[in-house]
Amino acid sequence: LLAMYLRGQDTERAIEFWKTWYAKHPDDVVAPFMVGVLLHYGNEFVESDRWLVPLKDRLHDEPRIFVYRAMNAFNLGDGKTARELLDAAALLPVVDPDVYYCRAEITRDTERQLAIDDLGRYLALTDGTPHASIEKQARVKLMYDELLVCHEENHDRCSGPWEHPRKAWWQLPKGIGLISTSLVLVGLVIFALRRRRS
Repeated sequence: LLAMYLRGQDTERAIEFWKTWYAKHPDDVVAPFMVGVLLHYGNEFVESDRWLVPLKDRLHDEPRIFVYRAMNAFNLGDGKTARELLDAAALLPVVDPDVYYCRAEITRDTERQLAIDDLGRYLALTDGTPHASIEKQARVKLMYDELLVCHEENHDRCSGPWEHPRKAWWQLPKGIGLISTSLVLVGLVIFALRRRRS
């Protein structure tokens, strides 16, 4: 259901639907989970936690609660909490490949061998499964290959099609302002050079 919402890009209406449902069914666990996850994908990490954290005791054996709370924490700059949540999720009886994928995201520059092993686990667990995303598998394979090279060449930071942290600096107002200012300055320099030549 979440995949359908995310593919359709109509998440705002889905959020409102589940909020309305939850107001009428306060004992339901699906509604707050849906709201929290959809808010996560909208980069509303604090608000997402407001819906997901109360579910931690009621859905204590569901890896996805750990995964989304962990990546909310990571996107908010709290790598320690993210790591603790993902380590706990890895110990649950239910095996979720995204636990390993997400742990690789947060350890790629601090515990590189663990990140490589975790991406390998993700690929092994999703290979040939009917519900796996072909696009995501291809992206994770690229991440895995690039991480191997990065580890071998001992770079400080590894590039790749990483998903997190989701809000890159150029997406923030300050970053957009810097880009705009830079473009204006470049334009002025080009204009001045052309004027001087003429």
